[in-house]
Amino acid sequence: MDSGKVFTNKLAVPVFAILCCLLWGSAIPVVKIGYKIMELGDKDVLPKLFVAGIRFFVAGLMLLALLKFAFRLSVGIKKEYLAKVVLLGILQTFLQEMFFYIGVSNTTGAKAAVLSACDSFFVILFAHFLYKSDRINLKKILGLVTGLLGITLINFEAGFNIDFSFAGEGLLISFGIVNGISTVMAKKLTDDIHPFVLTAWQLLIGSLGLLLMGLNGEKNVLAHFGWEMAGLTLYLSFVSVAAFCIWYLLLKFNKAGVVTLYKFFIPVFGAVLSVLLLEDERFTLSIIAALALVSVGIFTVNRNGAADRSNIADENGVAG
Repeated sequence: MDSGKVFTNKLAVPVFAILCCLLWGSAIPVVKIGYKIMELGDKDVLPKLFVAGIRFFVAGLMLLALLKFAFRLSVGIKKEYLAKVVLLGILQTFLQEMFFYIGVSNTTGAKAAVLSACDSFFVILFAHFLYKSDRINLKKILGLVTGLLGITLINFEAGFNIDFSFAGEGLLISFGIVNGISTVMAKKLTDDIHPFVLTAWQLLIGSLGLLLMGLNGEKNVLAHFGWEMAGLTLYLSFVSVAAFCIWYLLLKFNKAGVVTLYKFFIPVFGAVLSVLLLEDERFTLSIIAALALVSVGIFTVNRNGAADRSNIADENGVAG
């Protein structure tokens, strides 16, 4: 079936988007399990960056090998796009992960979860100015507010304070800004580069930066890197490959602002799966209420969205 028809189908789009969020959400407890295995504390930033670098480097190699030998696709990048792909790798993988891991280490987990979910605001804002067909409207605003209420509620029991530091909250806001820029940039690049090829190269390029940044923490990581940790890393690499590929296809054939709204599901799935997989986590009314609010927010944004998706399909030459 034509991928354009699949990824613009009004039923398939939410299914694929939520699947991506489930995969990304599952990474949250798995990463925590990995930190416990390697005995990494809150302040062990460099070892965490090195682990992230390994994860995304393996993911990039895995996807390149799959494309080259299983699907027989060309994995080369034309010279005119090379600089943009390098820039995307720096933004999408290197800077985002660096800002996130350092920011999380310098603030509370509750505030980190809320601030990192704010990237949807920036995606919708940038898409509004760059794409005439992706303007901000009341429906998107209502959906965003409802979704953010859900994300706030899921962390409410942990408590908040008004302290602000650039090394903590500032970097998490920077994470959201970079994510907004890179998401809109990725949508544009998928018009000329196969989404899977783009995913592979941006993962590899960004991972090299993470490995270099975390090089001084390498001994701490390798000392605890046994078979169990190798298995977790392979799973996380798979998550990166599968989720990024599907997400890029969704961006290619749909409005960036609408697709990004589904990312509110990531912290919800992360919280639910953490309860299931981590011994010290429990279900609360906050989790249940947050899931309901997130669902209402996404429904609000996507109400009557089939016509919008058809317009995007027409623009990309895949309608009919």
